[in-house]
Amino acid sequence: MPFNPGIFQGNGPGLVPASDGSATKYLSANGGFSVPAGSGGSGAWTLIERQVLAATSSSITFSSLAGYEDLLVSIMARGDSAVTSLNVQCRFNGDSGTNYGYQKIQGTGTTASVANQGGTAATFLFPGIVPGSTAQANACGYIDLAIPAYLRTVFNKIAFAKNSCQIGSTTGSTSLLQTINGFWANTAAITSINLSPASGNFIIGSTFAVFGRA
Repeated sequence: MPFNPGIFQGNGPGLVPASDGSATKYLSANGGFSVPAGSGGSGAWTLIERQVLAATSSSITFSSLAGYEDLLVSIMARGDSAVTSLNVQCRFNGDSGTNYGYQKIQGTGTTASVANQGGTAATFLFPGIVPGSTAQANACGYIDLAIPAYLRTVFNKIAFAKNSCQIGSTTGSTSLLQTINGFWANTAAITSINLSPASGNFIIGSTFAVFGRA
């Protein structure tokens, strides 16, 4: 099941979700929980496409994205560069200009930190990291990247990611948890999403999926 970010819970009668195991419900004005009328299970994600690598790849692209209001990109991957961790890079509509930025909060071991790539100084949106070849054997990184209103053309695009990754080289070594918000300084509808490691390739078995929600 993909992560269901709270920023997408505002399309029902209230902002607080609950579940009875079959459908997402929302807090109504009378204090009860209910499924929005006519929703048919509103809030559910529909799988658009999944790619599981049968060979290493330096780039993954999703280009059949029409028909939804919000997108959720899920990544479970590892890279083959000789590092313990490496950045994943996300670009929209093939744009590699300095039109992206982000803010992140991360926890590593017992240490918390904040980092910022403000303005429009980055050439990619940063959704998180995955292990490299010198990380613990068989470790992977997981990323959920939510992109609301991706087809609308009034505002610049925003995104929200959560990332979990083990960044050490041995069992029991340091793990990392990140929350990241990012933006693309462009009002264009998003028609393609490209994902790549900062160096090298994603390894065999790495899995990428995109989900849509009306």
